[in-house]
Amino acid sequence: MTTAGPSAPSTRTIGLAGPGTTLAGAALVLLSYQAPWYGGGAGPYSGSASAAKIGDLRRVATNFGVPEVSRVYFGWLAWALLLALALVGLAAGVASAATRALRVLGLVLGLVGAVLTYVALSKILPSLHDLSPYHGASRQIGLYLAIGGYLVAGVGAAIGPSGPHAGLVAGRAGLLRATGVLLGAAMVWLALGRLSWYDTRFLTDEPDSYRFAELQTHADSHGPNGQAAIPHAYFGWLAWSLLLAVFVLGLATAVARPPVRALRGVALVAGLAGTVLTYFAVVQVLDDVNYDGLTVFSHTRPGLWLALGGFLLAGVAAAIGPVPIRRSVTGPGYSS
Repeated sequence: MTTAGPSAPSTRTIGLAGPGTTLAGAALVLLSYQAPWYGGGAGPYSGSASAAKIGDLRRVATNFGVPEVSRVYFGWLAWALLLALALVGLAAGVASAATRALRVLGLVLGLVGAVLTYVALSKILPSLHDLSPYHGASRQIGLYLAIGGYLVAGVGAAIGPSGPHAGLVAGRAGLLRATGVLLGAAMVWLALGRLSWYDTRFLTDEPDSYRFAELQTHADSHGPNGQAAIPHAYFGWLAWSLLLAVFVLGLATAVARPPVRALRGVALVAGLAGTVLTYFAVVQVLDDVNYDGLTVFSHTRPGLWLALGGFLLAGVAAAIGPVPIRRSVTGPGYSS
């Protein structure tokens, strides 16, 4: 009896899912350079309405007294991070023993790029305000495109190669799982940083809407004592920490290896905890505010629903995890 299995696969194959996602993320970052990052008041930038694009921010960063992180980021680091992330993401598309380290490096670069983008703009705002009144100014779409682009590019690098020789179910299944985590995290990020949670136009002496920041202000006014401990922690630091945890753990589960399979349960718990704590924190804040007609599910806006659903989606997507390829013992060359 003789047996002959199928021919051994090549040690290097090219997958397109990861590199394609990396290039899509890089394109978002480049697109952000053409969009306003900050504006809304009256000022000199970009001709009208104080719409400060990245070129304006780069010029402000050269002024004396601007924090070093903003000076370096807008001076050269933003471009360096983008170039490095694109190269690492493309290199991670080659299925070989060395690509696992590249996938981790690409994910780290994406996270670092996203965090530094937000921090660099936040640190330069005082200098920006010195040059323009910026009454009612706020962060604009360019900032969010840049942050999202870095995260998408990092996820693409983490996905790496796809196909039968990559060790995971090919392309579509693995990409859908990673996309679930990314989409859920993006929903929460928008809810925490941008969108309104409640319509409060019917209230006197209150803003037209409650965003995460207004809810945080109410939570902070009661301090971290007693029943106020949950909303104080949630709106202060816990919501962002849970978002980071479910995002990182969810991406870690995209690799079908025994050391990370246990993280699926942890990621699911983080997602469920985010949903549950969002609900209870909001309930406690609204009880303390004690406005007639304003309850947890009345006068809602998209921010609340994106926070609740985003945590749940990211946790569930991470818990599904990848499915290893099951290769049959028999093949075209099998005979007995």
